[in-house]
Amino acid sequence: MTKSDPIPIAQSIPVRSGVGTIAEERDYWPTEDWHTLSPEEQSMDSAEPEEMMALVGEHNVAVDSVLVVCHGTLVFEEYRHGYDQNTLHHVQSVTKSFSSVLIGIAIHKGLIDSVEQKMVDLFPDHTSKTGTLARSAPRWRTF
Repeated sequence: MTKSDPIPIAQSIPVRSGVGTIAEERDYWPTEDWHTLSPEEQSMDSAEPEEMMALVGEHNVAVDSVLVVCHGTLVFEEYRHGYDQNTLHHVQSVTKSFSSVLIGIAIHKGLIDSVEQKMVDLFPDHTSKTGTLARSAPRWRTF
């Protein structure tokens, strides 16, 4: 297996239900510092991220860092290949994943009607005078 060969990480590690759900309102939101707890303190099995990292190492997957956040709290953090929390890293297409999560949250909160809504609907000051942009505008599902 080479570095570019995919391995089925998601199929190899059990996924718990409830992870990734929208949390209740809270007064803490991470900025430069994160609250940290052990996985067990967030009702997680600490063996799961450790097993994942073992698979990453065993298959020489090109992963430089893994952070696991549960309910706004950092529960696992590991860096490889000389990276650390201060290393800048080109994120490539991971931005699309974050955009998708944020769009889902915005739909859940009623800020966006659906993925079919045109983006220019939310930016009326930035539409073209001819309306051309509004007719051909991308929709949220393009992310």
